[in-house]
Amino acid sequence: MAYVRKTQEFYDAVVNNVQNMKNKAVSVYPLPEIERGSPEYSHTLEAINTAAYRDAPHLKDQYPDTWKKTVSKGVKVDFHREDGAMSFSTNIDCEHVGLQVPAHISSGYFSTTIAVFRSDCPAPLQTWYDEQVALNGKRSDTAEKYATVEDQIKRYMSQHASLNGMLKDMPEFEMYVPQKYMDKFHEEVEPRAKKQQQSIADDIGIDRDAIAAIAIANRVTV
Repeated sequence: MAYVRKTQEFYDAVVNNVQNMKNKAVSVYPLPEIERGSPEYSHTLEAINTAAYRDAPHLKDQYPDTWKKTVSKGVKVDFHREDGAMSFSTNIDCEHVGLQVPAHISSGYFSTTIAVFRSDCPAPLQTWYDEQVALNGKRSDTAEKYATVEDQIKRYMSQHASLNGMLKDMPEFEMYVPQKYMDKFHEEVEPRAKKQQQSIADDIGIDRDAIAAIAIANRVTV
């Protein structure tokens, strides 16, 4: 086996490998997405319409046009729990929809941001909201587990000078090492020729073969 020294490149490659593993695990729980034309899309427009006039719903039909603006691009929807804490965000395309909201609502060139509470949502969207909250929780839990692993892997590598030492101390570490380093580790390496040195035993004429044979025979007979 070859000696694989811990370099900054090796360290970064292992950390990057852990992060890629995290991204793969987290991808099982997709981010909330609302496609145009889907039932969730129409329900979200309804929720936006409710949320936009939350402060004065009774005046919704009395707003003059000069107090409104038409959303020309998209809407960044911040979904909130009833206690005000934000659960997650998503974006929907509102181009050519004719969605109008009060002019005071925050907006940029590409999107308008609207806070939507669960209570603003019609019943089908509340079900979708609950599903997304559950997925978000699983996504966060998974990311947190990998963050802990990453921290432990970093601390572990800091205590070793080589991959050889890391694998000897903890074979499980191999599962986080990029394959190219494992391939290098498994390379056959010719043993270095040892420098011939005259031993003291040879100098004083000790019969080393006899010494060994007697010891072995003693172990067998005792």
